[in-house]
Amino acid sequence: DLMGVDRALLEWRRLLRPGGALVLTDAVWTTAAPSEEARRFWAQYPDMRDEAALAAAARSAGWEVVATHLLPDADWTDEYHGPLA
Repeated sequence: DLMGVDRALLEWRRLLRPGGALVLTDAVWTTAAPSEEARRFWAQYPDMRDEAALAAAARSAGWEVVATHLLPDADWTDEYHGPLA
């Protein structure tokens, strides 16, 4: 059983030295209205949210969010799915 991002954000704080940084990667919705197909695909990850909500969750857990960055589609198609094929 995975602990989930919200709990992890709380737990990881004690693992960093003062001044340490956390780099987090998580799947996020990139549209306000995901298709039914996309929702079915991600149904096993019910805590999925958009980038702003993930940043807000990090701030709620006491983190300073310095930056967020969405990977471009080409990173997935050219660098991930392509080599897997």
